[in-house]
Amino acid sequence: KVTLNRLAFQLVTAHSPSQAIGIFSEQNYEIILIDVDVIDVDVKNKNASAPPVRSNSQYTSVDDLCSAAIAVDLPVILLGSNVPEQHNLETYYKTGHVAFVTKPIMPRVLLLEMYNLITLQQVNIKYQKLADEGTLIKLELSRRNEQLAISSQVARQINSILDPDQLVNEIVQIIQRQFRCFVGIWLIAPQSSFIELKASSYENETNTIEPDSKLSLANAISIITHVCSSQTMYLTQNISKDPYYSPSEALPSTQAELAIPLLAAGSLLGVIDIECNRPDVFHPDDVEMLCTLADQTAIAIRNASLYNEVLQASAELENKIQARTRELQETYQKLELLEQNKTDFIQVLSHELRTPLTLVSGYSELLLTHDVVKTDPLFSQQVFGVLTGARRLHELIDSMVDLLKIDSRSLQLMPQRITIEEILTPLTALLADSLQKRQLTLSMDTIDSLPEIEGDLDLLGKVFDQLLSNAIKYTPDGGFINIQGRHLNQEFDGVVEEFVEISIRDTGIGISAKLLDVIFTKFYRTGDVSKHSSGKIKFKGGGPGLGLSIARGIGEAHRGRVWAESPGHDELACPGSCFYVLLPVTQKM
Repeated sequence: KVTLNRLAFQLVTAHSPSQAIGIFSEQNYEIILIDVDVIDVDVKNKNASAPPVRSNSQYTSVDDLCSAAIAVDLPVILLGSNVPEQHNLETYYKTGHVAFVTKPIMPRVLLLEMYNLITLQQVNIKYQKLADEGTLIKLELSRRNEQLAISSQVARQINSILDPDQLVNEIVQIIQRQFRCFVGIWLIAPQSSFIELKASSYENETNTIEPDSKLSLANAISIITHVCSSQTMYLTQNISKDPYYSPSEALPSTQAELAIPLLAAGSLLGVIDIECNRPDVFHPDDVEMLCTLADQTAIAIRNASLYNEVLQASAELENKIQARTRELQETYQKLELLEQNKTDFIQVLSHELRTPLTLVSGYSELLLTHDVVKTDPLFSQQVFGVLTGARRLHELIDSMVDLLKIDSRSLQLMPQRITIEEILTPLTALLADSLQKRQLTLSMDTIDSLPEIEGDLDLLGKVFDQLLSNAIKYTPDGGFINIQGRHLNQEFDGVVEEFVEISIRDTGIGISAKLLDVIFTKFYRTGDVSKHSSGKIKFKGGGPGLGLSIARGIGEAHRGRVWAESPGHDELACPGSCFYVLLPVTQKM
């Protein structure tokens, strides 16, 4: 005692084991020193004939005292002359909490034992604390892993489901299996003030809430409607005094309820409602996981709804397309019938007109040779007019027949070796009078240097006749028309071939860029229809709209091309136009 006081230990003395137990049970101490020589520890000998050193009624055994100290992690040093054999203290020694110092006591030995036990006790406390923390961390990790596993399972299952009804039923089953609670998914009905139950496990032996049950969002008081209005999670661990709880016949034993809003893209879709028949059942980690699950569910429901909307819109669009397709088919069939009727009519008309026109032309030519007509200028002019009109009408009928053959792809070519000069020379001679009347200058360059080509002389003559007539019509008086040619190689259907290109350039009024391709459409005419002229050379005189369409058709029948280029349309500046004809040197029959 003297030694310990010198070392600044604060000592508290107990005169009995029971008193000692009471003292260290109330306060924290570092160590207990027990003098076993003053305690009768042999409980079995308390009724022996030899008188005890002290009364057993005043003391408990050393075993009880050691047990009490070890229970509160308090180390013990036993002090005594010797340890009687009947004291079974090995168990305490093995715990590391008990040591024995033999009298007479050497202060250094006592202090060393005290230091060892206190140090060992501090180390034990430290490691126990670390072990407890490790256990907590392990439990937390286990809980987090479980949450992640559930979240992953939910994500895999619900993201693969695109049917909204199947999706909500699957989510209800997942939550019910995991938390053993009653689950319901309520979704807001479109364009209404109600929220509908879409899937649930609300049921007991006598009552069940059926799907499509509704709650009014306007005046119904319940936790579900409260969550809809606040759009925040609501938890009550004990519903007995909750202001929003509304009892349900299907769930009379509910003690705790958790409702989580289903929010996606800022819009409220509905509520997940979870009810349990035990109070204080929802752990904060469980609530956090359920909130995450609600977010996943909202996104999945949103995606499923959008997918079904897309399917519905696609089906509606498909129906509309099919209906429009049927209408187009019917219209196309009608147009085909009209086109066929028109073709048949033109064929019949051309046949019916050719015979009388041949008679008119023949008799007109005979009349021109009659002496009366030859000697009378008026008669001669009138007969020549009849003959010119008949010839013009014959040309128009031939053009219509050619166009019908082009449309039906029945145009027959009679190819032969010819030169472009052979085609153009007779044409320029026939057009000489027209050029002179309009004071137009026609020139040809490099035409005579072009190679021979294989082509139909009569049909190609019609091509250049139409293009030259067109140049004359749309070039003002005093203008110029130039014909040029060149020999070139071009790739056609993956094979390099020889071609000749003939261009007919004028100084006329030009063509608008948007009409460069339209002018080749059959029956298309530029300008005002009222300016239609049956003549071939009148400035801006409109024709029947067949010439350019026939020219392109004949060119394509020769495996060639016919197209136009122009800076634009301007009747004052007259930028001019250029028509091109590209023809292969040889034909592949």
